[in-house]
This record gives sequence, C-alpha cells and structure tokens, in this order.
Amino acid sequence: ELAEAGMFARRVLDAVAKLETATDDKEIRALLEVCGHLRGSAVVDRARTWLTALSRVPGEERVPVLQRLVNACGGLTGNTWLEEARRCLQCVEMMTSTKDADTLRKLHVVCENLKDSET
Repeated sequence: ELAEAGMFARRVLDAVAKLETATDDKEIRALLEVCGHLRGSAVVDRARTWLTALSRVPGEERVPVLQRLVNACGGLTGNTWLEEARRCLQCVEMMTSTKDADTLRKLHVVCENLKDSET
C-alpha cells in the first residue's frame, strides 16, 4: 500500500510539473484528471481558471466579456474557439483605428456577431 501511495503521489506531482508548461487545453484537461483534486497549487488553480474561461468563450458575443475571457485564458493555445475570439478582438481593435471603407467592410464581416463593441 505504501508503494502504491508513493506511485500515486509521483503521478500527481508529475502532472503538476507538466501543467507548468502545458498550453493545449486537451493536455491540460488530461493532466487535471490526475492532479485536479489538489488545493492551494497556483499551477492547478491557473489551469482551472483557463479552462473555466475557455468554456464560456463559445457563443459569447459581448466584446467586453469576450476580452475578459480571452485574457483569463492566458497562454492557452490550439483551441479553435479561443483562436477565433482572439482574431475577432484583433479586428475590433483594428476597426477603431481604420478609416478605409473597404478595410472596414472586411473587418466587419469577421466581427459581425459581436455585440457591445464601440465599432
């Protein structure tokens, strides 16, 4: 039993160590299955925060809320919804400084589903 407990502890600590550099949401989910029960770990808490914010990104149309969610996702990469949200937010930012009508029309197509934008 002691050897089993040691092996379990090693798996948990290895998962936490991998979480420190993980950026892919699927990998983070898998690692949290091993170490997500831990409390008081900044690395585990950060991973939970990222995934919680990521779960709210699909379907969010309010620019201020989407900006907060994307910021809360930190260094996550490889998620289609998140990459689309980042692209839309970049377009919103570009629209505020662009005066060319053709460019504005193109940017608007990308951002057309967003609400509460100043553009």
